[in-house]
Amino acid sequence: MTQRLGFLARLLLVGFFLIGGAVSALGYIGFHMIRDYTAARFGERNQFMADNLARNCELGLLIEDHRMLQRLADNLMTDESLVWVEIRNARGEVIARTQKASKGPITLREAPVRLRKIGDMAIPAGAAADTETSSAMLGSVRIAFSLAHIQALSRDLA
Repeated sequence: MTQRLGFLARLLLVGFFLIGGAVSALGYIGFHMIRDYTAARFGERNQFMADNLARNCELGLLIEDHRMLQRLADNLMTDESLVWVEIRNARGEVIARTQKASKGPITLREAPVRLRKIGDMAIPAGAAADTETSSAMLGSVRIAFSLAHIQALSRDLA
């Protein structure tokens, strides 16, 4: 014999379903927000590292100090998410390169090395001036980052 649920029992079931649905929806939204936030911060951090290396390479490219540039590349490799670092001169020739083994996908960041103007200091006559930023292009840096750590973090959050 089937008994009908009373008003209070139906009200409790509806309440449990609503609360359960709200918790599930908020958990799903929160997970995706955290994943997107960490991915964005990882990307910003990587671009910051490339830009910072480019600023540090300015002197080494100006005086063509290959050992100094190689030391900069080697020092940057202490970060566990880095896979390789490459420093190129204005002609595109690789001046310094260092790498290590990597598992999984990688992402690449590139930053130009430009001669910065300090005060009224002029750009050297032999350098090609960039009209937009009024600075000479000295070369570029390329940095490859492993995505294994960010993917592991996403798996841990799930």
